[in-house]
Amino acid sequence: MHLTHDGFFKSLMEEPGAAGALLRERLPPEVVAQLAPGEPELVDGTFVDKELRETRSDRLYRVKLLTGETAFIYCLVEHKSSSDPRIGLQLLGYLTRVWERLDKEADEARGGGPPRSPNRSLPPVIALVVYHGAEPWAAPLRFSGVFDCNDEVRRNVLDFPIHLVDVGRVDESTLSGNPQLSVGLLLLKYATRTDKGDVVETVTAL
Repeated sequence: MHLTHDGFFKSLMEEPGAAGALLRERLPPEVVAQLAPGEPELVDGTFVDKELRETRSDRLYRVKLLTGETAFIYCLVEHKSSSDPRIGLQLLGYLTRVWERLDKEADEARGGGPPRSPNRSLPPVIALVVYHGAEPWAAPLRFSGVFDCNDEVRRNVLDFPIHLVDVGRVDESTLSGNPQLSVGLLLLKYATRTDKGDVVETVTAL
């Protein structure tokens, strides 16, 4: 059975411990320090536009924080051959859909209960992009990079960070402490390259 990159990444994230390892190893340390023990919970559904699903696969995970609150990590795998200068704009659309869905589900769960509090807050959602193109990622890693403006104006516009795992620039020995994730990321790393090297030997050594 032939798997697309999309299908391969989804299967990889279903391996025991793989999703948790990816988040704990590749999110910023200050975020990881706030995560409670335990594996993330996959949330059903996709937020990627239909016409992009051949090149992207998204996963939304629910995690618990040490404070007991809930947060979400939106993980998007990008497997084009070059970085995408409009990834921030696309992520904004996906993240908006995530928040709209969570808001709707909260209303449905409330049912015929009391009116919604005007101060009700949404859970944080953190964007993580896993990229395995042959060339280094060159696009901005903040949403504000899509705007044509100077730094003074940029400080006052909508912004959020884009956390990136550029698999092609990660040494094979440090891809992951999780064996299945390490092998999977290695295979993704060479999937878009013409020079495969001795991938079999490297995989065997992991």
